[in-house]
Amino acid sequence: MIPETALRSDGKAGLKGEYFGNPDLTGKPSVVRQDRVVSFNWDQVAPAPGVDKNRYSVRWTGELLPPGPGDYTLAVRVARCFDCTGHDPVRLYVDDELVIAGNAEDKHVAAGVHNADGRNGMAGSSRASHH
Repeated sequence: MIPETALRSDGKAGLKGEYFGNPDLTGKPSVVRQDRVVSFNWDQVAPAPGVDKNRYSVRWTGELLPPGPGDYTLAVRVARCFDCTGHDPVRLYVDDELVIAGNAEDKHVAAGVHNADGRNGMAGSSRASHH
């Protein structure tokens, strides 16, 4: 899990979460909030007040602040719920480039990212969605 100190949005720790009452990330979000980490268990519960537990999507946006130069692996995992018929799609963008797309199927879907800048705190934009 990426620590909250490595995520920032609008000058605050974490990522901006936009919660939609549809599976398509369309229209105005029902809820907008700052999520300090993206690690949730929404099996049989709504992701936010006013959002249907069976029909929603979430988009997180912000910056990833690697601790220094080097190679990093970003991964997305959607845990399998006991009574689900399938997995929801996930997408991860870094600097507006799609690096992960799939349904995760209870395993890590990974993408390699290289931070060539030698200074800590050099931000790259990130965007993730869960449908």
